[in-house]
Amino acid sequence: MEYDLACFGSNTIDDYVTLGKRYAGGCPLNSAVHASALGVKTCYIGAVGDDEGGRIIRMALARHHLSDAFVHTLPGSTARCEIFLEGDERVFGDYSEGVLKDFVLGSQEMEILAGARICLCDCWGEQNHRLKELSDKGAVIAYDAADHIDEEEIRKILPYCTYVFFSGEQDTSALRGRMKEIQKLGPRTVIATFGAEGSLCLEKDFVYCQAEKAERVVDTLGAGDTYIAGFLAVILQGGSTHDAMKLGSMAALKTLMHHGGFE
Repeated sequence: MEYDLACFGSNTIDDYVTLGKRYAGGCPLNSAVHASALGVKTCYIGAVGDDEGGRIIRMALARHHLSDAFVHTLPGSTARCEIFLEGDERVFGDYSEGVLKDFVLGSQEMEILAGARICLCDCWGEQNHRLKELSDKGAVIAYDAADHIDEEEIRKILPYCTYVFFSGEQDTSALRGRMKEIQKLGPRTVIATFGAEGSLCLEKDFVYCQAEKAERVVDTLGAGDTYIAGFLAVILQGGSTHDAMKLGSMAALKTLMHHGGFE
């Protein structure tokens, strides 16, 4: 089966310490859920532990009508990230990769990823070393570098990516210079997100998009992952860059209104 968007790599249990609640999360998983809700034919590929966290991940996929056929169960713990809330801002605490550090994409998964119109992963999940192989197979790779865009390991894999997303603080001449440097490494499209300050995309030229204004914000966790899902959904439908940024912002707005990456 061919997919429009194949998300792979990290998933996690977002452990809201201050709330005493746990949610399924992780960029590729969050983006898969939101892209599917937007009508994109989507799958998620990854690994969970044989623990309660693994069951939470599988139940979340089922609740959103996504198959867990490509979710492997390995002995050990599902990845976990502590989340603390300071007002409506999430603050990350301790993080454990759990069984993700032992997960190896098989030949079937590699063919699914290469055959998808776009495949998406992030800087967690221990899959950076497979991006060259995927690129060699013809995969169109979207990558979420979060706030790690300047790390040497990330710079090494950028030549294999077509779409690169990362977190910035504001639109400045220095940031635009960084985006040009990133693009020179290979990506066709570079997108920087600034939260409430909007987003900036570089292809042939720079395109800026204001963020949708939220009447209230409960939690910022997962808003960037939702933006990525909305952006890629429009691109897959043949829409313009600005329309992709606009839908990304509109989709992220809903995520701001609840705890966790998706409901």
